[in-house]
Amino acid sequence: MKTRIFFAGMSLALVGLLGPAMGQDQRFSLGQVAGLPSYSSSDGVVLVQDPRLGHLVARHVELNEAREGVTGYRVQIYYGSGQNARMEAEQTKELFERRHPFMSSYVSFQSPFWKVMAGDFRKKNDALVFRKQILEHYSNSWVVESEVDYTKIE
Repeated sequence: MKTRIFFAGMSLALVGLLGPAMGQDQRFSLGQVAGLPSYSSSDGVVLVQDPRLGHLVARHVELNEAREGVTGYRVQIYYGSGQNARMEAEQTKELFERRHPFMSSYVSFQSPFWKVMAGDFRKKNDALVFRKQILEHYSNSWVVESEVDYTKIE
């Protein structure tokens, strides 16, 4: 499904990019292309597309705008369950924030485990470098894939 959406978007982009190169001075918005089953140029090139293609691309854009972040990485510094796990997670987060005041950290609960994760990294390598820096204090830490806030990417 993602591959189809990608190729649909690329097709629309090529129409927009190659049109002017072929001497066309007419541009189409996504809404205009969505309503047209085909398009022909003055050079005799005909683009035939399923009329649902524009709706599919618009739906893909809508879903991406609804996401709260992007796929990235964080360093998990605490993972525990039990009666005191919540308290330990909150203490771990507080201690981490004192040691690293400019790095974001998060406490989460995924039954039955409490987790503390740090950072918002787009690349796994960046998260691994940071993990290496904190390994002295958080020897049981590891890098995990997570939805990260793209406005806070380190």
